Amino acid sequence: MASVSFRTVTITGSKYNWSSPDNWNPQAVAGGDDVTLFSGSPNLVTYTSLFDLSSLTLNSLTVQDSGVPLAIGSGDLLTVQNNISNAGTIDVVGSLTGNSNLTNSGVIDVTGIFTISNINSNTGSIVAEQAARST
Repeated sequence: MASVSFRTVTITGSKYNWSSPDNWNPQAVAGGDDVTLFSGSPNLVTYTSLFDLSSLTLNSLTVQDSGVPLAIGSGDLLTVQNNISNAGTIDVVGSLTGNSNLTNSGVIDVTGIFTISNINSNTGSIVAEQAARST
């Protein structure tokens, strides 16, 4: 299991996808790893999305600061086997499952499914919203 961090490329204002090896340091596609998302050059300046993957399992996830939003798209599943630490924004439209501990000082906005085994600390906010429905 490796420790990897998400970094930006030269594109701005775009959704940075997990499946591009160029978005990761070291250069590879993160899966089963300890993943850290943080802002500041050369790191994430807009946001990361799981729109390009239907299912992903990580060992741990750290969203390090408020400059980092993570979007989990509709129908997509992110499973984190161990700790989730969030100081940024996680937008859960699909599904996020954490099998261990959550430490949250940021925002977790849920219109999909969010399942966590244990909340160690929540000084931020976890907001559950009703998903939009079409008629």
